[in-house]
Amino acid sequence: MNPSRRAGASDPLAWISPAQFSWGLTALLALLVTAFHQDLLQYNREPEVVLSEILAVNHSALDDADGDFPGWIELQNRSGRPVDLAGWHLTDDFRNPTRWTFPSVTLDPGAFLVVFASGKDRTNRVEDLHANFRLDPKGRFLGLARPGGGVFEDEFQPKYPALPGDVSFGRLQSRGDSPFPLRRHGLFVTPSPGETNRGEMLGQVADTQFSHPRGIHDQPFMLTIGCRTPGSEIRYTLDGSLPRPDRGVVYSGPIAITNTTILRAAAFRVGFRPSNVDTLTFLFPAGARPVPETSSLSEETRIRTHPLPPRTTLSSVPIVSLVLDPADLWDPTRGLQVNPLQTGDAWEKAASMEWIESGFTGSRTGDRAAFCGLSVHGSSGGNFGPDTKLSFRLVFRDLHGTPEWSGRLFGPTGAKHFKTLLLDAGSPVGESMDTRQAGPNLIRGALTRETFRAMGQPAPDGRFVHVVLNGSYWGVYDLQERIDTRFLADRLGGKPSNYTMRSPNGVASREDTAWLRIRELCGLGMSDPGRYAELESLVDLEAFADFVVLRTQDRSRGDFDAPGWIAVRRESPRVGAYLFLPQGRHLRKGEDEERTPLDTLSPTTLYRLLQSQPRFMSLLEKRRRMHESPGGALSPAAMEARRSELLERVEPALGAEMLQ
Repeated sequence: MNPSRRAGASDPLAWISPAQFSWGLTALLALLVTAFHQDLLQYNREPEVVLSEILAVNHSALDDADGDFPGWIELQNRSGRPVDLAGWHLTDDFRNPTRWTFPSVTLDPGAFLVVFASGKDRTNRVEDLHANFRLDPKGRFLGLARPGGGVFEDEFQPKYPALPGDVSFGRLQSRGDSPFPLRRHGLFVTPSPGETNRGEMLGQVADTQFSHPRGIHDQPFMLTIGCRTPGSEIRYTLDGSLPRPDRGVVYSGPIAITNTTILRAAAFRVGFRPSNVDTLTFLFPAGARPVPETSSLSEETRIRTHPLPPRTTLSSVPIVSLVLDPADLWDPTRGLQVNPLQTGDAWEKAASMEWIESGFTGSRTGDRAAFCGLSVHGSSGGNFGPDTKLSFRLVFRDLHGTPEWSGRLFGPTGAKHFKTLLLDAGSPVGESMDTRQAGPNLIRGALTRETFRAMGQPAPDGRFVHVVLNGSYWGVYDLQERIDTRFLADRLGGKPSNYTMRSPNGVASREDTAWLRIRELCGLGMSDPGRYAELESLVDLEAFADFVVLRTQDRSRGDFDAPGWIAVRRESPRVGAYLFLPQGRHLRKGEDEERTPLDTLSPTTLYRLLQSQPRFMSLLEKRRRMHESPGGALSPAAMEARRSELLERVEPALGAEMLQ
């Protein structure tokens, strides 16, 4: 017999009869059902104020007081009484329910209120409220909380769906609006800020198809466009603007393509999400591109068209065709070409980039295209005009429809994915190109990159390309990778999130105590031997010596900051020392999302600190002798061979630019 079960043994359940046990279990189940019922009632309770509609990627649905098109959040009062929103909150982080707080705003029964999700954080004007965060196009939590943040009145959880451009997400007006009666929300192809939601999306229009590919053509042809979605309507433009359901020429038959043409097309159907906008540039080397009669450009802008070079010149290097709304290039108030010193989100223009190798005689990876954000790249200063050959920055992100460029641009061993690309004009920003120096100016950045790589240091890839801007020939450019965290992960290993960067303007990817300590050491000096040892752990002094040697080769004469630099450091999983890398030209304020005040630490100040240290000067001289010795990266023979090879690459492409 089990001793634990013998008579008189302690048994915690011995006093419970079967009837009592059955009664207790029934009570427990009833309690659970009641709790579940309360939760169900709470779920089905209609909030007084609801998140009625949101738009994450806003191309044209509603602009703010600044003329920008940020995302927005629409609220509606569905109660029968006015509601004062003072102290209520909007948040995109459920762990921080009070992220943005409403001012005193009374919302009448049935009324709507739109809050821009721009990050501008404005509460002084009811008609132009701006939250301090942006909506993520990939989908994210969004909540409306009552004062104090303890209770969410309405929320999209765990997150709202991924939202493409100009497609909104919001509440159905009644559950009978949907073929799925339990659904409360849907997608809308016609955003309706401040109005009742209508027209739930029924499907997606198939992509447009073309009879002829983009690229170089020698003979005129008839272009046909098709779409497999029954009942769809195709619209196209010829001036760079985006086709819309109410804008562009309705396609009714083959289009005669007789000279250089930029064509953008999309297909539409009521109740369906439109197809993607396809952009195709057709290049005819023999003639100039006339501005189409439908263009809205002024007469002054109409003459800014440059003929393409002959086929042999055009085929010497790949072609980058950039197409965007003409107003974003030449409009006096918003155009990049006439406002090149402006920065900020409003000056990153939605564009398409086409990579064209048809006719190119070198190794090819295939023609392709992607959406991007286009902005002016480089320092301020100089003389500008509508025809100025500016340097550009191309950014790929969800906001513009393409999160990254996929495809090799720099040969079979180069990177395949890019978030940012640079198009260097090869001359000081805002200054006209001296055609006699076109070749030497263009290869300057490439020569620095190739030389630094030959010295054993990481350097971005690049290649020469023709640039066609809205159908006009814009010259030969140096297309480059941009040094960013993705570049560092590709070259040095790890993940992009493992790295931090510093730039001449104080731009930083994150705050860094190591950088602050280097700055302190520059102020303290190197009188204490222990400080040099500490600096060795914070800065890769061998790589810095190579940086100084390279800048001396460039005749920097003690100023090692120009024309540009960037400092990078690995922070995890193992901590590294700062590397100083040359960069073609300075970043401008606004070219990075996060900024800090201008920095006092630079290669020049660091070099001045180290000049008094025999150990560093000995290292510097050792690296100089190694690189300048016969066979070294900086030997006269190696430098001349490198320079000659780059000139051979670019000079066949320069004929047309020198004629202009």
